[in-house]
Amino acid sequence: MSSAEVVLAAEKLISRRNKMLVDFDVSADLKKQCFVNANKHINYDPTTNGLVQIKNSRGEIQTAPARNQRVLRGVLTTN
Repeated sequence: MSSAEVVLAAEKLISRRNKMLVDFDVSADLKKQCFVNANKHINYDPTTNGLVQIKNSRGEIQTAPARNQRVLRGVLTTN
């Protein structure tokens, strides 16, 4: 995945998790612990925001490439 795809996927997963907290009517305490604000209109450009780095299960840092992609107002685009 490109850095832009990683950023967009993370925001979408956070948004879906938040929706499940509401849909399953979990306790207020659990919502308070788990709810994270998601930005559905996120802007991300790896040339200005930097590439995404993730530590894998072996503890190695891996960098997601740019691949000429960015996220504009929550939509993946190609430069």
